[in-house]
Amino acid sequence: MNVVKKKFAYASVAAVMALSSMISGCGSDSVAQPATTATLLYTSDAHYGIKRAAAYAFSGYSNAQQVNSAMVSVMNTMPTVKLPSDGGVNAGAVIGSINYVVQGGDISNRMQADPTSGYAQIQPAWDSWNQFNSGFIGTLKFPTLLFAGNHDVSNAIGYNNGSASATKPLNNGSGPNTFDGTVMATLYNLFVKSGTFDTSTKAAAQASYNFSTYQDPANKVYYSRDIAGVHFMFISMWPDLDAQAWMEKDLATISSTTPAVIMTHDQPDTEAKHLTDPTSPVAATMWTAGFENLLVNVSPTATTATSDTIAAQRTFVRFLQRHKNIVAYFHGNTNYNDLGTCDANGNKLTGDPLNTTGCYKGPDPVSNPVYLPWFRVDSPMKGEATGVNAKTSSCTSAAAGIVVGGTCVDTDRLSYQVISIDSTAKMMTVREYRWKTGTFGSDTGSVATVGLTPRIK
Repeated sequence: MNVVKKKFAYASVAAVMALSSMISGCGSDSVAQPATTATLLYTSDAHYGIKRAAAYAFSGYSNAQQVNSAMVSVMNTMPTVKLPSDGGVNAGAVIGSINYVVQGGDISNRMQADPTSGYAQIQPAWDSWNQFNSGFIGTLKFPTLLFAGNHDVSNAIGYNNGSASATKPLNNGSGPNTFDGTVMATLYNLFVKSGTFDTSTKAAAQASYNFSTYQDPANKVYYSRDIAGVHFMFISMWPDLDAQAWMEKDLATISSTTPAVIMTHDQPDTEAKHLTDPTSPVAATMWTAGFENLLVNVSPTATTATSDTIAAQRTFVRFLQRHKNIVAYFHGNTNYNDLGTCDANGNKLTGDPLNTTGCYKGPDPVSNPVYLPWFRVDSPMKGEATGVNAKTSSCTSAAAGIVVGGTCVDTDRLSYQVISIDSTAKMMTVREYRWKTGTFGSDTGSVATVGLTPRIK
């Protein structure tokens, strides 16, 4: 079955619901690969609803529809692309078949104006989903696997930027402080249980997924897929206590030696502001201490200092220590490519120059470490350039790049990842693919291979 050749003009989310089995389960144009091998493309943070300033134009494009569509057109050519001769899985071979494209959250941009970041328009999540559905899913030649990011969740349940007097009111098109659960409801219907939430109309979809819904662990968007002998778990936001409870049950259905992978939105050390505020009522929809209350782990203090994630990380480390068959962690959110791996002794093998640890080692890397390979993926709309020089230097000319959020960004380095799996050889290789130039990355941290056997730590 081929999604792209149908060229449906999707008129509503209801039409998407009818196609849910095709989006997540059908094959691609190419002949199916043997069950022991697979190739996935991995991207995140599409941010439909953003329109960057003119300086951020990609080949004359500036809004998320244009930029993501340009990226998708390159994704569609990947079966003919030859992998580099780098010693990884399928090195030097033509890819031939793409099993899935994984999109890791922030499908929609947050529904609020932010002129300081180069865009001032506000777009309802309903509109962002339909743009994503037609321009991303609707033009890809391959099936997609999706989950939610912090913008998708906060559109549904609320958001505060740190003080009562400076809240950023959400607007779903009906006025200030109105929310929009379209993306969350649709993802749940597509990947967890179809028909659970009413997405038949804009008003119904916007109201169908809300704060109280999100607080029920049964309504979180968690699901898993077995792909070429690897058990992939797709976790909205981050592996908090709710997600860990779900994963415990899910992992109980497979062997303790079956390789498992976590795909989620936040980095392993997450963000303090995504934790639950210890001073706010649980039923609040706007918080005044800077917390977004997106994760059930409660912050130990009333501030969102980075150190406040340590307690949450420790619960995650204990979970990982119980499940050493979790061999890799993929995420978006921080908007640049990085492939972090270690050797058996915890020494860094690969990683961006600013990544000093290689693999994720937890908040207690000496006294209680884990050695978990982790892979950070770029964003087409918020991408920061890979490499320390581009991230720390000023943009002094057009050739040097452009400034986004105080960072020098070279759009030629915008990338997604190509994941090649060979479960017979018990290996998985992740490569950075720079889609604007059509080349694989060549910097440190542009390719990494990990084993599909249980971790030592």
